Amino acid sequence: MKRRDFFLSSTGAALLGSLPCVASAALRGSLLDDPQAWVGTAFHTTDGAMLELAEVEKLAGDTYSDQVRLRFRTIAGSAPSEGTHLLASGWSSESLFLQSGREGPVACVNRLRALA
Repeated sequence: MKRRDFFLSSTGAALLGSLPCVASAALRGSLLDDPQAWVGTAFHTTDGAMLELAEVEKLAGDTYSDQVRLRFRTIAGSAPSEGTHLLASGWSSESLFLQSGREGPVACVNRLRALA
């Protein structure tokens, strides 16, 4: 087998093998829409840290809003300072305000529900 043929075949196999991961990421929605589906996912920050979403805590809300607390743990790099950070994972990214928590960075999210 020629080197070029081998390269094209192995590239095609790698792309085909990654399709289930891409499809599952596309089906689960955004981090803010369904945070529970993202538990265990690693996120990169622009300052080089890597965070993993460790826990999603649903807080008491009201009929007009949903409140959750996203707890992260630092996998690599230093914990981000308090402030807004862009968290990226694959093709998805969200800007969240992170603050220090007991075990790692925490983001508190309050989203208004659509009124019918």
